[in-house]
Amino acid sequence: MIKAFLFDFSRTLLFPKDKNYTGGLNSLHKGLSENANYRFLDNFELNKELMDYLFSIKEKMSIYMFTSETIQETPEIKSGVSKVFSRIFSAKEMGMDKKDPETYKFISNELKLEPNEIVFVDDNSKNIEAAKKAGINVFQYKNNSVIDNLEEIRGF
Repeated sequence: MIKAFLFDFSRTLLFPKDKNYTGGLNSLHKGLSENANYRFLDNFELNKELMDYLFSIKEKMSIYMFTSETIQETPEIKSGVSKVFSRIFSAKEMGMDKKDPETYKFISNELKLEPNEIVFVDDNSKNIEAAKKAGINVFQYKNNSVIDNLEEIRGF
């Protein structure tokens, strides 16, 4: 039985407004924030549909975030993010790598869940493969049709 959803953040729940930008969102944020007139929400947008979905099920399903760095700590979005996720894991803060299956085993132990009780959603195929090797159920994010996949696995 699935007991928890574990979500990536960048390019799953947060996107650059510049649709042509293909680099990392944390590095984009760091570079742009050096400008005195920088405003986070002028450059990034949350995936409102997916965030609203997660918020709507958080009383029935444990929802966690696993991200590479700390862009989710940005003041303009921090309070909204904290309303959805029970706990946020940052690979950088943990000193671990999202491409290493051991990282997902560590998170599973931290959550006191078996790997097969977790569904991980990420846009990066290498992260997906690592989670799968750790025994975690996975969906690679391509668009918001992932909501249908999550509803199906929840049995609703």
